[in-house]
Amino acid sequence: MSGTLPSGFKLKSARLALEDSTTIRIFFDLTDTDPLSSYTFKVDGKAASAVPYEDYYVLNIDNVQAKDLDTFYDIEIGKTGSEDVYHLQYSAFSYARMAFTTITDPNFHVMLRTMYKYNDSANTFFGN
Repeated sequence: MSGTLPSGFKLKSARLALEDSTTIRIFFDLTDTDPLSSYTFKVDGKAASAVPYEDYYVLNIDNVQAKDLDTFYDIEIGKTGSEDVYHLQYSAFSYARMAFTTITDPNFHVMLRTMYKYNDSANTFFGN
């Protein structure tokens, strides 16, 4: 993490959606009256979009491949008219490390270990 979060922007949490593909989800809230459109988002230097989600907003990094579960994505958050830019480095394993220490369900730990082995096998297969 580096830089300064834009005024009115508050990070809430990050999660993984493990369905038919893996999605990294970065949740945030806006604490001022500026609309979502006044904020800018990039993932690895490419423009990205955030969308409303329940009581918050979410920036999704979709279709994270098995070989990329250990890849850190550079998430950049800015605001139009401000020089404040915040960089967050995040991977699927960032979530896994946090969850492993906070969630005590043994079945969840098995799932996280399986995710690690899946990534390791994919890296071996693809030569990463």
